[in-house]
Amino acid sequence: RRFLRFICKQKLPVVLEEEFHHTLNLIEAIDGRTTVIIPHLGLLNGGYKNLKKAGIFANPTIYIDTALANSADLQDYAASYGVERILFGSDFPFGIPARERSKVERIFTGTKLKKVLGQNLLALLDKAGKRS
Repeated sequence: RRFLRFICKQKLPVVLEEEFHHTLNLIEAIDGRTTVIIPHLGLLNGGYKNLKKAGIFANPTIYIDTALANSADLQDYAASYGVERILFGSDFPFGIPARERSKVERIFTGTKLKKVLGQNLLALLDKAGKRS
């Protein structure tokens, strides 16, 4: 609890890759006090569909990254929640950056692609810097 209070006070994004029940508990404990990034669109956090069903992605402080994410799930996420909280990721060396980028380029174009490939991350870091 003390560690979580410290993290939240700093207002820096937290990457959370944990089992499903731990993910739910930690997000509840953080309670919107800082941004949480779920890597792989939740692949190792219990799965995209389970997290979506639990309402995790509706939380505006929850972001995801695209690393190793299933294309259909990524398209569903974007259709359900928009692209503003999607961050490009490759998970190198497990994912190949060029392949991961190609996957993202098949799904998004134009302004949406620019947001996913970098603008969202820059905006998130700028917001975090202004809060601290």
